[in-house]
Amino acid sequence: MLKTRLNPRDLVAALEANPVLTSGVADRFLGYGVMGVYFPSGDLLALRRFAATTVGPGYVSVWHRDRTGRWVFYQDTLPHQACTRYFGAGIDAAYVSPIGIVWGGAFSFNVIVCHGRGLEWRVELSRSGATTLLTALTVRLPRQIWRSRTLVRGFSALARAALGAGRFRLEGLTPNTQRFVARPVSLWRVSSSRAVIGGRDAGEAIVPAEQVRLGDFWIPARGLFAVLDVEMSR
Repeated sequence: MLKTRLNPRDLVAALEANPVLTSGVADRFLGYGVMGVYFPSGDLLALRRFAATTVGPGYVSVWHRDRTGRWVFYQDTLPHQACTRYFGAGIDAAYVSPIGIVWGGAFSFNVIVCHGRGLEWRVELSRSGATTLLTALTVRLPRQIWRSRTLVRGFSALARAALGAGRFRLEGLTPNTQRFVARPVSLWRVSSSRAVIGGRDAGEAIVPAEQVRLGDFWIPARGLFAVLDVEMSR
């Protein structure tokens, strides 16, 4: 079991060193990511790093929605072994590209996408009363709870109210019609974030006037970083 009291850098290092997937028949993933961050330029970025999966090797994926509403996924493995396997019907393009995640401190890291003119993204994390409470709650809930859509929806509603992150779902359908269930193992808030996309400064992260979604997955209005246990099934 991961020690959720570790800082995010050390927790990620422990996960990377020994990723243990849960048993089951669904496609399963264990890793971490930034659920999404909105910028004043109109851009949106999200990060998924799964250290272990049942559909292929671990991988990194960066999701980018530009100011025109065009979605592009950058992934460091083949599309059928990455996020496009589930979200491809909802996006405009996907590219295989080297992606680096470099931790500069216990609570900060940079993401670098080496495609075209490139993308550089800085993320800083912090705890809040809400993320601390929800982390303590998730590690104590029996795993069987995550098999019940009703109970997962109830937890999603609790998290939405506690985090002030707008629409928030931990279960639902992807654009490719698989059903996802995401169990957060540990949560932090994104306290600061800035990105340069193709040489253009996207600005400092904001709370948007409107949220966007891919299928039933709503990008939270406030930046959240989570260690996640995810299942995808038909």
